Amino acid sequence: MKLGHRRGILVAAFWAVNATACGSTFVPPSKLGPARQDASWPAYLGTPRHDACAAESLNTDPRPLWRTDVGRAVRGSPAIGETIIVAGAADRIVALVDRATGQALWRTRVAGTIHGGPLLEGDRLYVATEATPDARVYALRLRDGHSLWDTKTESISAPLALDGDTLYAGTETGLVLRLETSGGKITWRRRLPGAIRAPPVPTAAGIAVATTADTLYLLDRGTGQVRARLPTPGTVLGGPALVTVEVRQAGGIVAMVFQGTLEAGPYSVVWDGRAPTGPAPAGSYEVVVRAADELGESSQSASFELAPG
Repeated sequence: MKLGHRRGILVAAFWAVNATACGSTFVPPSKLGPARQDASWPAYLGTPRHDACAAESLNTDPRPLWRTDVGRAVRGSPAIGETIIVAGAADRIVALVDRATGQALWRTRVAGTIHGGPLLEGDRLYVATEATPDARVYALRLRDGHSLWDTKTESISAPLALDGDTLYAGTETGLVLRLETSGGKITWRRRLPGAIRAPPVPTAAGIAVATTADTLYLLDRGTGQVRARLPTPGTVLGGPALVTVEVRQAGGIVAMVFQGTLEAGPYSVVWDGRAPTGPAPAGSYEVVVRAADELGESSQSASFELAPG
């Protein structure tokens, strides 16, 4: 039986084992990975919409293709390229695995435990560590795991977010960081109340960040200043998904609410804003929220009154 394992639907079982700590000095691996991947993994679960698998299908009789050991306790989502998978483990290991065979290509040890999972873009990987013992953000060379740069931070357990040439990170002490991907330079910092356990979400209007203080913030991309905030009914621990919200009247779209965030579980808009094209006319509107999760795309409608101005 032929089993497909295309991007987005591949389920990789990483078995937990006790690993022996190795030295921190980089040692060239015996097996090399590819020089680059065309398929990127710039966000938690693959895309800001969490829809990496939306166009895929699963074999009706799925069976394991392979299994491999990469370290102790893989806690974050692996990053998936066309030919490789990369995972981070609690014993400070980043491991590159051949997607077709499960063969480990290389393993690199970093300064702290990994909780949020790595990101993949072109010829490099990005990963953040907790403060056990040393919190840092790393850029690693895809081919051999060599560290291209690392930047000391506070403890990070939330996944990173990649947006073009910029990385966003949120720490367990509520610090949001914007870093340059070219060399790891921090361009701004913004302290928020509460810990950050969910990944930041880049949107057209700014960076959406949820904290354990039961608040969702919108930060300015250029400065990190707080542009808006919204109380949430509870602590957001999972990664918010990016959705498109359409405002309709009499069956026609009259305005686009640029982008918002959607909590996991029953769909509910927790923050939104008007499009740069200007306000819609006052009146009764229907909001159509389209979102994708691991099972595909769903939609939900609600009505509201839009006041003049």
